[in-house]
Amino acid sequence: MWDQFKRLVGGVVSGFKTFIGIVAESTKTVKRQVDDFIRESEEAYRKWTEKYSEKDVKNAKKTRLDQLHQINKEIIELDKKFNQDGSLNEKDQIRLDELTKARINLRKKVDNATEYEAVHDRHKNPEKYKYKKVDDANPKELIRLGGRAMAGKPCPRCNLPMALRWKTGIVNPSIDDIFWGCSGFFTKDKKTNKSLCSNTERLSIHDRQIFANFNRPLSHLSSEELTKLILGEENIIKKQLDYTVNQVTSDYLCPEHSVQMQLKFKNNPDNIFDLCYLKCSIPTCNQKVKIKTPDQLDAIYESYLGKSIFE
Repeated sequence: MWDQFKRLVGGVVSGFKTFIGIVAESTKTVKRQVDDFIRESEEAYRKWTEKYSEKDVKNAKKTRLDQLHQINKEIIELDKKFNQDGSLNEKDQIRLDELTKARINLRKKVDNATEYEAVHDRHKNPEKYKYKKVDDANPKELIRLGGRAMAGKPCPRCNLPMALRWKTGIVNPSIDDIFWGCSGFFTKDKKTNKSLCSNTERLSIHDRQIFANFNRPLSHLSSEELTKLILGEENIIKKQLDYTVNQVTSDYLCPEHSVQMQLKFKNNPDNIFDLCYLKCSIPTCNQKVKIKTPDQLDAIYESYLGKSIFE
């Protein structure tokens, strides 16, 4: 029965208990569209809770992640054969194709389970969730999601997941700095050594309208204000994050291998906003997520320690 589990919220993009794109061009008012989204997601949630408990979803997600690790081990061995011999025999090529398809399907199921968890949280805490049009000058809600491969946002060119990004060197991006970038950009083609996909998309007007949990401490602060507070507690925050180095999180999955990513510390960071990054837990994979902003750091802190930095 679990294999039939489908997305709860259709074409809406989701991640970190945030839903993007619930409002679109329509004759309906914004309030009506938000109400429709809540009603439809609640109905889908009700139907699934008739079949599955919260424990069922959690266990199934863990099982799928374990299966992904095993699949990747086999794929890596086949990759080694290809690198040694320059090609695969027919049997190995068929097996590689089977494993690649299985990995894609398992990733979808993990994303569906993550989405279920977000809808479950909204069901349990409806008062915490609100609709908001992000501030163009300070789109902190979108910055918070930066680098995370998002459920419901496949690249139209290659079907790999896309993530919210901005150019390196921009510390406090405005809405015009943020764009959708294909995760294939960070994966090299074995034959050409070029990025598998460099597709990008500008944010649409609908991407700027979100439905999320805004009940986090200090969520009302601008990125600049949050920066000052974090710098004032830099040593304490770093010490707390020390305990999570090399641990994995299912909030960030490698877009190439679909396994959990690990928290890493840089050796000589400029400051706490240059301290952390996430890396695929497969040693040979180069997929990384850079953590450069206070809102991203707060998201990482919550992912690993279960609470906001100042909670």
